[in-house]
Amino acid sequence: MTYAEENPSVDKAVEERFRRLLRAYPAWYRKQRGEEMLTTLMDASDGRDRPTAGQRADVVFGGLRKHLSAGSIPAAVVGVFVAVFVATLGAIGGSIAAWNTAVDLPDGAAADQLARQAVPEMGTDVYDYRHRDLFGWINMEGEPIDSLFAIADGDGYHAGRLAYEVEHKKDGYARLDEARDRLPGAGWDVGAVKSSDMEKSFSATRDGLVMEVRTAEFPDYPWYTEVDISRATPNLVPVLTVVGLIVGAVAGWMLTSWLARRVRPWSINRRAAMTGPLAFGGFILSFPTAICLYLVYTSLANPDDRVPVWSGFIWGPMAVVTMGGLGFVILGFLLGLAPKAKRRRVAQVAG
Repeated sequence: MTYAEENPSVDKAVEERFRRLLRAYPAWYRKQRGEEMLTTLMDASDGRDRPTAGQRADVVFGGLRKHLSAGSIPAAVVGVFVAVFVATLGAIGGSIAAWNTAVDLPDGAAADQLARQAVPEMGTDVYDYRHRDLFGWINMEGEPIDSLFAIADGDGYHAGRLAYEVEHKKDGYARLDEARDRLPGAGWDVGAVKSSDMEKSFSATRDGLVMEVRTAEFPDYPWYTEVDISRATPNLVPVLTVVGLIVGAVAGWMLTSWLARRVRPWSINRRAAMTGPLAFGGFILSFPTAICLYLVYTSLANPDDRVPVWSGFIWGPMAVVTMGGLGFVILGFLLGLAPKAKRRRVAQVAG
């Protein structure tokens, strides 16, 4: 019997309005205490036909607490680790989605023309290489490499770029200074010059592209000036990375909370069979996850840097570790989702 049926003076529409408010609580909790909470709300309404602002806030926050409740200390500990892992995946998903909004690199002729805006003699006796993917495993010469062996200095997972390099035996940094004076006239927003012991460089941006110009001299080698053209980091990258981080953390925590309620009535042996693979898989995944979290921090702290936050999961050795860890985690969740085996009753036949 509903509250309105027990109290004929109460309008059913008013009762339904209060019931809708209680949907802020999870279904399992409403099933246990829904009628009790409804009675409390209706009795406290003093004849009002709708909840007060204070009642709404109290119910919403109470429902949120129940949604996020892990139920026990062990479940809360597991929930933290799961939330961190899923938050990392969310940040990676947001970053990848944002990076796919980046502009395309110009084709050969257009790229050559852009390089000549910085150094007009580019195009004669010039070394160049082109890697057009958003990111990829390449060495210092721009050649594809196997990620299992991407450990040498300069080898690694880099943003796609078009690189030009011209050698010159004199003039020092004159080409770099001339390029910095020349590019504003072509519509480029030019940054400050950065200097080190043997190199000077600056970057310029225009239409979603970044041009980096550097001149360097090394012992026993001639001077060279290099022009790199690459994609600028889209403005959406930090935004979607943070959104993915938050959504992933909440989703991971709620997933753990749901699974903890599901396994609560299970026997100790069955829970151990599920938590064993989950714990071992989580331990294995902690290593690539820590790398990716550091890359997420680096990406947010230096938004102009082109940081592939997902590379911790795909670098050769860590990719193998990731696949192994995911296998154990998936096994654990499958065991958690499996229905409980029913015992067969053997009929006894009277002799």
